[in-house]
Amino acid sequence: MNIYLRVLRYIKPYRYKLFVIFLLTVIVFLITLIPPFLTKVLIDDILIERDASLLNLMLLGVLVIFIFGLLLDFLQDYLSSVMVSRINFDVSTQFFRHLQRLSLKFYHHRRSGELLYKLFSDTRTIQAWISTNLITIFFHIATLLVVGGLMIYMDWRLSCISFAIIFFHVLNIIYFRKPIIKYSRRLRKQNEVIYGNTSEYLAGIREIKAYTKEDEIISRFEKELDNIVKTGIKSRLINKFSGTVVSFTNNSWSLLILWCGGQEVIKGELTLGVLMAFLMLSGRIYPSVSGLTNLILGLQSDLVGIKRVYEILDTPPDIKDEEGAIILPSIKGKIQFKNVSFSYEGRQKILDGITFSIQPGEIIALVGRSGVGKTTLCNLIIRFYEPDSGVILIDGYDIKKVQLRSLRDQLAIVPQEPILFSGTIKENILLGRQNASDEEIQRAAEMANIYDFISSLPHSWDTQVGERGVRLSGGQKQRIAIARVFLRDPRILILDEATSFIDLESEFLIQESLRELMKDRTTLIIAHRLSTIRNADKNLVLDNGKIIEEGTHEDLLAMKGFYYQLYEQTARL
Repeated sequence: MNIYLRVLRYIKPYRYKLFVIFLLTVIVFLITLIPPFLTKVLIDDILIERDASLLNLMLLGVLVIFIFGLLLDFLQDYLSSVMVSRINFDVSTQFFRHLQRLSLKFYHHRRSGELLYKLFSDTRTIQAWISTNLITIFFHIATLLVVGGLMIYMDWRLSCISFAIIFFHVLNIIYFRKPIIKYSRRLRKQNEVIYGNTSEYLAGIREIKAYTKEDEIISRFEKELDNIVKTGIKSRLINKFSGTVVSFTNNSWSLLILWCGGQEVIKGELTLGVLMAFLMLSGRIYPSVSGLTNLILGLQSDLVGIKRVYEILDTPPDIKDEEGAIILPSIKGKIQFKNVSFSYEGRQKILDGITFSIQPGEIIALVGRSGVGKTTLCNLIIRFYEPDSGVILIDGYDIKKVQLRSLRDQLAIVPQEPILFSGTIKENILLGRQNASDEEIQRAAEMANIYDFISSLPHSWDTQVGERGVRLSGGQKQRIAIARVFLRDPRILILDEATSFIDLESEFLIQESLRELMKDRTTLIIAHRLSTIRNADKNLVLDNGKIIEEGTHEDLLAMKGFYYQLYEQTARL
């Protein structure tokens, strides 16, 4: 479908408001056509006849019409602003909503800063196209048709000369179209890159300072910004040169019309009043011709931004509910992997033919070297990714055939590096379950050993944690993340070494709390320290994409295999 037709879809909910805006535009436009005819009457009738009373009456009428036109113009501008703001809201929310639906795989190839630029800059191109371009196109076309018709009515010969200017404006569009697209695309790409890099610079400010790389980062930023400035200058020069050509053509044609019309007045074939009215009308039509020219050239730049928006919107989510997907009922927590294999984008297999079964309420530890696929295996259960082959069952249900929300509502994960969002402590804990009562939140905090700390703060639950929880220590952030899980009360629990950021003083208490939480719940522990998984019901040892050993801590030590070697290595540290 033509991309402009897709953009017009955003207007549909506001079509009646748009109709009123167009109607007001027409009325205001017709009002602006009155002065040329009044000028003709003023010169040919009132001034020549020296009729003072008619002069006063005409000027009073002009004042009334002028005030009425201003009021209508204000109303039209207000309605346009409201419609444009709502359309911008619709476009931005659709874009952001789509980003939320896309899987983690999509984000492997996108930087957050680049997506932010598309969200807050490229989407505004659609808003600008609708608000400015659509209404302006309508206005200019109406001007060409109505004013052109009036000019032909007054003098068809002068009209033919006037309309010849359109040919030169078409040549202007053809000549400048490609360079405008070229530099617009380059400028948007450069802005996207600097957004992405700056986002990384700010997120990694601690590392930058620790390695005294401030000057190097500043130099990089200045170089990137300098490229944008240079491209922007070239883009503006091209647009300015195009505008200069348009202006020169318009002024030259005005002089030509004045010369030709003056010849007719001298010969007596045209009155001075008609010539003045014609010149005023041509003064209206030339800006519309040049306006359309600039608009068409501007659309080439807008088209780049609009296409970038639809590149994202047209990216289908690769993790979504299948047709006919059912709601997963309340589960007990049995997990089965049947010959499951997985690789990132067809590269070397991370998991290769994995098969195992976990009974409800069992505590399973995933053991292996870094990068062996422990976290990947858990990500497949949550359906962050889809396996290349094989089946994953929960309580006998193929997780690909159940609705995502109903699956994830019964799971919870505590990552090794917890993420807190800018807001209050209470808001961050409520991510576990939004409708939880204050008593439930308090209980969750107590079980995570964070309640006393929260109570000691001046603003207690309403304490702002800062961006990514920057105002809290690693242990405090981890305990808030654990409180979320207590609040969620999941049937399947995934712990990515959940106590790794907790201080030694509170680690014992947290371990006790976690043991209470894990009762009667299926739990997978991604083990980084073997000392933390001694009480697991079963350990699955992964290497080279396969499960090479499984059993309890004691059984695996007795086997003196791969697990035993890992244990000996960590014991010596």
